[in-house]
Amino acid sequence: MKENTSMEAFLDDYGKIVVYLSQRFYNGKSDRFYLERPQGEATACQIRELESHESYTRYTLTGPAEVQIGEALEIVEEHGHRAVLQYRRIVQTARFDEDYAYEGELGAFCEENQTRFALWAPTACEVQLDLRLADKQVLAAMTRGEKGVWRFTADGDWDGGTYLYQVKVNGELHLSPDPYALSSTANGRRSGLVNWKRMAQMPKSALPPFTRYTDAVIYELSVRDFTHQAQCGTRTHGQYRSLCEVGTTLQGKPTGLDYLASLGVTHVQLMPVADFATVDEEHPELFYNWGYDPLQYGCPEGSYASDPNDPRCRVRELKQLIATLHARGLRVNLDVVFNHHYDIQFSAFGQCVPYYYFRTTPSGFLSNGSFCGNDTDSIKRMMRKYIVDIVCRWIEVYDVDGFRFDLMGIHDVDTMNAVVAAGRQLKPELMVYGEGWDLPTALNDDLKACQRNNAKMPQVAHFNDYFRDVVKGKTSDFDVQAKGYATGNLFQAHDMPSALCANTLNKEMYKIYQQPTQSINYVECHDNATSWDKMKDCCKDEVREIRVKRQKLMIAVTLVAQGVPFLQSGQEFCRTKYGYHNTYNAPDNVNQIDWERKNRHNEVVEFTRDCLRLRKLIRAFRFASAEEIESHVHFEVTEGQMLLYQLNDVEAYGGYQTIKVFFNPSLTVQYVELEEDYQQIFNEAGLLTTPVMVRNLAVNPITMVVVVK
Repeated sequence: MKENTSMEAFLDDYGKIVVYLSQRFYNGKSDRFYLERPQGEATACQIRELESHESYTRYTLTGPAEVQIGEALEIVEEHGHRAVLQYRRIVQTARFDEDYAYEGELGAFCEENQTRFALWAPTACEVQLDLRLADKQVLAAMTRGEKGVWRFTADGDWDGGTYLYQVKVNGELHLSPDPYALSSTANGRRSGLVNWKRMAQMPKSALPPFTRYTDAVIYELSVRDFTHQAQCGTRTHGQYRSLCEVGTTLQGKPTGLDYLASLGVTHVQLMPVADFATVDEEHPELFYNWGYDPLQYGCPEGSYASDPNDPRCRVRELKQLIATLHARGLRVNLDVVFNHHYDIQFSAFGQCVPYYYFRTTPSGFLSNGSFCGNDTDSIKRMMRKYIVDIVCRWIEVYDVDGFRFDLMGIHDVDTMNAVVAAGRQLKPELMVYGEGWDLPTALNDDLKACQRNNAKMPQVAHFNDYFRDVVKGKTSDFDVQAKGYATGNLFQAHDMPSALCANTLNKEMYKIYQQPTQSINYVECHDNATSWDKMKDCCKDEVREIRVKRQKLMIAVTLVAQGVPFLQSGQEFCRTKYGYHNTYNAPDNVNQIDWERKNRHNEVVEFTRDCLRLRKLIRAFRFASAEEIESHVHFEVTEGQMLLYQLNDVEAYGGYQTIKVFFNPSLTVQYVELEEDYQQIFNEAGLLTTPVMVRNLAVNPITMVVVVK
């Protein structure tokens, strides 16, 4: 119990009350307890158990089996001391979910002549709306309706206004933003009202049909990082609008949006653009953060907006950015962080319905599988509804094309399937993928949305850490010396076939996924050291030119493997974070994209472009089913641990009957005598403008060579 408190009382189930009585108060002893309703009616409670502790006595009482959830109830003990009966673990029961789960609309709906407000707060005894716009202010009592939903309709035009809820619950008055807020003022002080349908309408994406995950190439970037450096040449830096600027160059080579659009990727994955906590939106230069510290899940981050105090600004500018990327041929996926909250004390969830939205252990402690102090509980029907609702709103308002779920293993299988089902009603081509790590959250293992349960989520993809570790080498701080196949561990040649077939085959391979559409293949992302920095440790005896070759080989492997390729921004020009493994709050000079470095490593950039063209040219690198892989793909480890990745009878997938891909990560030339003449179309220089007929093939050190017939 809280210090300096004589008595606390909690409703933990229907008919179950737990009371903590301080030892300072009559030595923690009381023989009689009553539940008292607001009208003065008192009902005797029976003591079932008591436990004496050093500073308090814990009583378990049997109270009335039926109470009106949301009533302001009190417990009175025999000496006349009383305490508010707080709705605690009762909100975690299946019956509470059944009784109070609500299927309708929630949030604020701003229209030209009125704004409708709906807040789910079944344990609250009173809710008031504090609504403001310029010199107008309304403080209005909201009306409780079915399932504990509180409503109010404000007449007039409130576009650009702000509001808070005053929620009286468990004896306390909480000033809370709206969990469903579409926008906000700076630093989440007040929720913002936006009539987004009134804004200049951005054209819906008119991109050609996208039907298979394996046709995607995902490119991860941070809005702030991509244009922060002065050398980027943008007029503004680190904002939504900065990434919309065209015509920017450095030494005659494109930067920013023009560079991004010229690269050849299909999907841009934006690191978190939902509101996060630890960057001061009015002074973003003071602090840096990636954004995995969520504050408001459905509101755009204000530090990327030109005016964080105008609720309409951040919505308008993010809409403009996504429409601009669409116009340049790029789909947009959002990195979403529903698995935890930055701090429960600042959470609208905790202010509006305490104890409900966060997962607890059987002993009542907060689950911490996220290692951030709390886990949201997607098993709860209203948490699941919340995730699905907010995902659908990102699609409806911003025309988003997909979602990457941070720490997806915190969530449950049914929630992820519900996200796919609801999202694809709005956008049939929607991508859903995430970090399927098996995290120690307080959830039955069979229910976790992790890799081991991928068969239960056929339309959800996972980051493939097997691919990462086999190709590059293990990536944690403790494994900096570990090499992968492309970084020089030739003994992993026999592990590579599993990685190259998206871990979908059983035959002499390590199977993880059911289909290649479930495997997100990557060697680096925002987490951990970049590939280039890792090589400074695991390949430290090699000269820079050799490490550049290895960087190119890792990119090439990623872009010809079966599955869904993923690149981190800057990977294509040997991005460095100066050896830091976790730069989530490191300064801008560590995290920013270095455009001068891009020009210095233009050879790797052009090689990456050629790899992307190669993948697009040959559909056989993009099989959508495990059956196709099993029918057409063959592997052979040749002399010197060189790997042959061969695609047979694939003329229906791009005009070639047979494709042979040779990977040679060794430091020596490997010679191959082919059974007949083949065209060589790719080598360490990239795509050959004029294919060369070969039968005796020399595969140079640390290269990928592709021959076809």
